[in-house]
Amino acid sequence: MEFSERELLDALAGLLAVLGCFTMLLLQRYGTSYGRYSSSSWCWQVPARLAWVLQELPSLALPLLECALADHHLRRAPNALLLAMFIIHYAHRTLIFPFLIRGGKPTPLPTFVLAVLFCIFNGYLQGRFLSRYADYPADWLTDPRFVTGFVLWLAGMVMNIHSDYILRNLRKPGETGYKIPRGGLFEYVTAANYFGEIVEWFGYAMATWSVQGASFSLFTFCVLSSRAQQHHRASQNAAVPAKKRPSKSNSLPATMELQRSKHRVTSEEPRLPATLHNHNSAPPQSCDLRAPPQIQPSPLEL
Repeated sequence: MEFSERELLDALAGLLAVLGCFTMLLLQRYGTSYGRYSSSSWCWQVPARLAWVLQELPSLALPLLECALADHHLRRAPNALLLAMFIIHYAHRTLIFPFLIRGGKPTPLPTFVLAVLFCIFNGYLQGRFLSRYADYPADWLTDPRFVTGFVLWLAGMVMNIHSDYILRNLRKPGETGYKIPRGGLFEYVTAANYFGEIVEWFGYAMATWSVQGASFSLFTFCVLSSRAQQHHRASQNAAVPAKKRPSKSNSLPATMELQRSKHRVTSEEPRLPATLHNHNSAPPQSCDLRAPPQIQPSPLEL
């Protein structure tokens, strides 16, 4: 039994949702290795600006190619506007955002390759569906689902761009080191840029009202929420003063620390004479050096 392309697109959307959940499990355990967490130990790395342009380009080029080859579907206002929402985001990510980066860290080659593969996969999925197979009623642009989704998409994109602006201007020229961002949505959430993008693609999924848009939104949430948690932990560690952080030499397990404290207390206790360790002996009496002790005669002497 052969699959039609429409059935293939539905199957790819389901695969994207599964990959999103699997990726979230991996990121929760191992974290991400690009951006601020990039390490110089990687042998092959791609410069930050070049990596952003090349990895985001398929999500821009493939939908534009579909626009050139599309049939009557893109002559309908809902299809054209929904695909334009997708293209606008990736036009900004490909042609504007990379050239605003200030000294970004190189991207490890494996991470770069995975990002390229995802953008090819998702660029084909979204572009092909909206340009060939998505059918909407004539009044879809006034439907509450589209209106709500479009407002969320627009608000999320504005939040994302504004948060990126705050991050770019976080340090003055010549400053280095990590700084906690302030202002805008950063007063309420740690990773405001990721929050904005999650809201943006949730609105896109609602506006498209499709399994293709929903799977993309889910994948975005799985990846960006995991990275946001990683940012939050890093921000908490950066907010703790260095004097209050436990050093590695003193970071003993609780049982070892308890044993060491007991040993310290025991070693400081004064040692009593051996005769006083008899549990049956009477407690020692106080001595008066001014008078000799009174010796009581025993019954035999009486």
